[in-house]
Amino acid sequence: MFGFYCDSPAAARANPDRLRPDYLRNIRQGAVTPADELAWGIKERTAIFTRTAKLLQDYDVFITPATPVTAPPAEVEWVAEIDGQTFDRYFMWQRLACRLTMTCHPILVTPGGFTETGMPFGMQIVGPMRGDHKLLSLGAAIEKATGWINQRPTGV
Repeated sequence: MFGFYCDSPAAARANPDRLRPDYLRNIRQGAVTPADELAWGIKERTAIFTRTAKLLQDYDVFITPATPVTAPPAEVEWVAEIDGQTFDRYFMWQRLACRLTMTCHPILVTPGGFTETGMPFGMQIVGPMRGDHKLLSLGAAIEKATGWINQRPTGV
């Protein structure tokens, strides 16, 4: 939650009525994050970076889905449940993306295809540090080979 606090403390104080209640909750919780938790988080993030760098010494990239489900309908605020697991915060259903961001390595999200009902889904491609050009080239090659980038969803 500390990241939320770092992003918007002034806006939360000046205009709380302009922010979503769940976002304000994240900011307020981040404001009271104890120093020992922050220190643990920094240490763990460094360890995650190191493990990812080690993995990418043996592999060019690794690929995961962008999210565990396709996007909800526009009128649904966020995905609140997946396979019996409920989420009380809007960003929890997107944990695949959040966890890869923690690796501090370049990530490219590109179309991954379409479900049987015509809904699009994305894939995340993680590459080595300073491998941005290679990662972008791979993404362009995937998009060209599959043609998914030019297709429109039919399940909307």
